[in-house]
Amino acid sequence: MNATDRDTGNNGKIAFSLRNPRGSKVSGPGFLRIDETTGIIYLNASATYRPQNPFFQLIAVASDKGKPSKSSEATLWVEVRPSNSHILKFSQSKYR
Repeated sequence: MNATDRDTGNNGKIAFSLRNPRGSKVSGPGFLRIDETTGIIYLNASATYRPQNPFFQLIAVASDKGKPSKSSEATLWVEVRPSNSHILKFSQSKYR
């Protein structure tokens, strides 16, 4: 995600968050997370995880740190596709 704010000081500092379309914040060890500072969205599941529905609707929120805080939102549709369906295996059971 990318957001800009032309204000200075705390009013110009942006924090990113995710919430579901029903309004509650997406936090903790969920399936997806966003870096509060960079806006990069990460997948929090193993590469072999296959959700029944690979499509997720989320709301990305960019809020400034002013008093009062102002924010903007964008609706995201995320599709999670496996990049490799093979589990990694070692060729030997022990190594020295």
